[in-house]
Amino acid sequence: ALRDGFMAAWYQQLPEHRPQLKFYDSSDPQQTLRIYQQAVLQGAQRIVGPLNKDAVNMLMQMESLPQPVLTLNQVEQEAPAQLYQFGLAPEDEAQQVAERAWLEGHQRALILAPSGNWGDRISHHFRQRFETLGGQVLEVRRYNANENDYSLPIRQLLNIDESNARVQSLKQRLGVQLETEARRRQDADFIFLAARPKQGRQLGPQLKFHHAGDLPIYATSHIYSGVADNERDRDLGQISFVDTPWLLEQEQKGELSRGRLQRLMPGVKGQYARLYAMGIDSYNLLANLEPLHQPGRTFSGKTGTLYLDRRNRLHRLLAWADMAQGKASIIGYAPRMHTPVMQPEQPVEVDPLAPASMRPDALEAAGEPAGTEPPSSGPR
Repeated sequence: ALRDGFMAAWYQQLPEHRPQLKFYDSSDPQQTLRIYQQAVLQGAQRIVGPLNKDAVNMLMQMESLPQPVLTLNQVEQEAPAQLYQFGLAPEDEAQQVAERAWLEGHQRALILAPSGNWGDRISHHFRQRFETLGGQVLEVRRYNANENDYSLPIRQLLNIDESNARVQSLKQRLGVQLETEARRRQDADFIFLAARPKQGRQLGPQLKFHHAGDLPIYATSHIYSGVADNERDRDLGQISFVDTPWLLEQEQKGELSRGRLQRLMPGVKGQYARLYAMGIDSYNLLANLEPLHQPGRTFSGKTGTLYLDRRNRLHRLLAWADMAQGKASIIGYAPRMHTPVMQPEQPVEVDPLAPASMRPDALEAAGEPAGTEPPSSGPR
């Protein structure tokens, strides 16, 4: 999928402007350094890849790189000069979910995430960003993604077990039978849900059954398969998430639009759709890496609006989407935010003349100086 997206972008250039391409098999991470050196000796001026995280770690061992590399994954190590990291990082998505929830006026969150490394990573980065902005995470609960019944962690998250315990205690004290209904906690503004489509379609109805149907739910792109399926996605309920714009922009025109490419590559409508978009961006980024070093510069890509940090890591600003009646639609685009680190107990300074859903003291549109109004800073 990555290769096909890359080639689709290559074919959009005039033949006389297309660079010569050579592909190397990088499936064995242990061969990464040898392959890189071979490519350089054979005249490579730009190198894209590898995709495997272990292979990217191998490149990190080099003190310097004679030719620039755009990796297709990201790691935490300090990178040598001329190594740029590009990936569909779930950490970026979790942070932008936190920003969207905060910009929409929510201050108290509940987190429901799967057990395991992925759930730990995504909930950690959401919590870190949300608390930096001044929000508060009230409770975190884990669920087993291999099960179908999530009632126990949901009841614990919503304090329903405590409600039932209070009812039982009251019955015993009064010595009478009471007609009661358990109540969920009332101190939360929303739920951050980390889930894949299969689990999301089960969690949605179960959250509603446990009296959380009126709580807004926010998620990353992992909740959406990328394939329109109104009947099955109805079970997701009303949910807000961030995602790759290329998947959701129905009116997108041009040779590299998803609708146009599906005639040649049916896979762009499948589960690897986001990788086709990443392939397109990885090709188009090659000529734009140096300009991205300039402060405030961004690149409008298929995977989002891209910008570079001081460590040569590419970050994506994503589309804001809502799911309703099984249909996903874009309602806006993420702004680029710059906020100082704050302790959760510190009050958030808000301009009293600003709308309640926006915080201009913390909001800066990508490529715009602070204090200006961004072109797409929130829901339309």
